[in-house]
Amino acid sequence: MSLMIGEYNGYAFKDVYNPIGSMEIDFLPVDYFGMGEEFAICGILWDLYDEINDDLVHMSMEEIWAVLKRFNNDFTDVYEGLTSMYPDRKNEINRVFVNHGFFINLKPGNGKWDFGEPYMGWPDRYRPFDYFIDLPRYKDRILFQYSPGEKIGSAGDLSRPKRRTAMAPLGHCIRTKDKTACYTIDVVFDDNEYSPYTMRVNNIKGDIKFAVPPDRYKATITVKPDRTECGKVLTIRSEDFYKKYQKSVKNRYYLEHRFEPLGREEDSKEDPYRYYPDPSGEEAVTDESGRPIVLFSEKDAPKGFLEEEGDGSLLSILLVLVILFLLLFKKPR
Repeated sequence: MSLMIGEYNGYAFKDVYNPIGSMEIDFLPVDYFGMGEEFAICGILWDLYDEINDDLVHMSMEEIWAVLKRFNNDFTDVYEGLTSMYPDRKNEINRVFVNHGFFINLKPGNGKWDFGEPYMGWPDRYRPFDYFIDLPRYKDRILFQYSPGEKIGSAGDLSRPKRRTAMAPLGHCIRTKDKTACYTIDVVFDDNEYSPYTMRVNNIKGDIKFAVPPDRYKATITVKPDRTECGKVLTIRSEDFYKKYQKSVKNRYYLEHRFEPLGREEDSKEDPYRYYPDPSGEEAVTDESGRPIVLFSEKDAPKGFLEEEGDGSLLSILLVLVILFLLLFKKPR
C-alpha cells in the first residue's frame, strides 16, 4: 500500500521499500535467515500490480483488493483467492509466486545447519540442537528453484510440506516460563478414521500458540520442548480444553505449565523423609475422611517433629524450677 501511495504521489523511487530496497528484487522467504518472508509477500503484491515488470501480469488495485478485503487465514488463501477469481491469469500469477519462493520446495538438504539457513533460537547465532530449515544447496549456496509438480502458493520445504502461516485462534495458548525456543505438538484422535499429526511452534514471549481441534473431535494433545528431554510433558484432552474455553478466551491462554527439563538440581533431589506406615498401603493411617495422615519413622523424622505439642514449653518450666531449687537450698560456705 505504501508503494502505491508513493506511485500516486509521483515518487521517483516508488518501488523502494525503506530500508529494505527495491521490490523489483525477487525476495525469497528464506532470505536473511528466514526473515525475508514479509518482503517476499510485499514483492508478490507489487509485481502483480506494477505495470512495468517482467512478470507479464498487471492487475489493478481494485482487482487485488477484491481478494485482500475478504477474510484470508494466511497468504496461501490469498493465492487461492487470486487464482479462483482470475483463472484466465493463473499461469502468470503462478510465475510471480514461484519467483518469490512461494512453493513447496521438496529437494532435500545435507542434514546439517549451514550458514544462511533459517533457524529458531538465539537471535544472534545458531546453537547446536536449535531447530533449523535444512535447505538444498548447490556449490555452497542455497538452491531455491522450482521443479514441476511442486505445490505453488505456500512457502514450504521438505520438512514442512503442508505449511500454512495461519494464526492460532484466540485462547488456544499455553503460557510458560520455560525458555525453550520451539515446541512439538502431537495430536492423536480417539477415532482412528483421522490420522494423527505433529506441529512445531515457537515460544513467543512465554506463549505457545496452536489450534486445538474443534470440540466435535475427541483428541489428546501433547506439548513438549523441541529436542529437549522434559520431566513434565504437558498432555491436554480436547474436551477438557473446551470446558474452560470461555475463560481461556477471556484470559487469552488456557493454562500455565512448567516443563522442567531434566538435569536440574532440584529435579534430582530425593525426599529426605519417608512415610511410615506407607500411606498408599493397607496399613495406612487415615483421618476421618479417609485421607492418609503423613507420619515419619523416628529415625527419619525432622528434629522435634514427633514431639507432642507443648513438650517444649513444659521442659523449659522444669528447667527453671530446678535452677530455683538449687539457688534456694545452696549451703552457705
